[in-house]
Amino acid sequence: MKEILDRYRKYPDGIQTGRIMEYDNDVMVQYWSREVMRMKQQIECSYQTQRHMMGEDLGHLPLKELQHLEQQLDTGLNRVRARKDQVLREQIDSLRIKELQWHEENEILRRKIASAHGMTEVAVRPFSSQTIVNPLETREPPSLGTASVPFSLHVNQKNLRENQNLQTSLQLG
Repeated sequence: MKEILDRYRKYPDGIQTGRIMEYDNDVMVQYWSREVMRMKQQIECSYQTQRHMMGEDLGHLPLKELQHLEQQLDTGLNRVRARKDQVLREQIDSLRIKELQWHEENEILRRKIASAHGMTEVAVRPFSSQTIVNPLETREPPSLGTASVPFSLHVNQKNLRENQNLQTSLQLG
């Protein structure tokens, strides 16, 4: 406080008159020395807090500080879990949209196959949202080989006689 009063006495006009304050070199050096020391202490305190958060250097902490640290860690863990859940929900929604698009694309391809074989009446089992599995359930991923995807085709008798070599399963590869 005494330093502030001394500076005010030294420069009574200060900023009020628009005059630029000129500080002695000693005053500036002292100011920056204090600022450097304050920043060093702040950095050391941050490093110490980080070590505590990582579970290191806890031997000297009293029970009250340990409980406070535990509460901070619980709060942080809850935030991380909430964010992870949000990201997973967004990914699931995105995958559901892709699944619907693929089912629509499969429907189009089935109709093209049917028209290529000259079938006029094709009834394909429609995709329903009931086939979407619970995101918490796990299931085996499809193998990298070929797989048959069953679907039902109802073909009239005339076209069936004309196309004896109709293949009724799709092969993925």
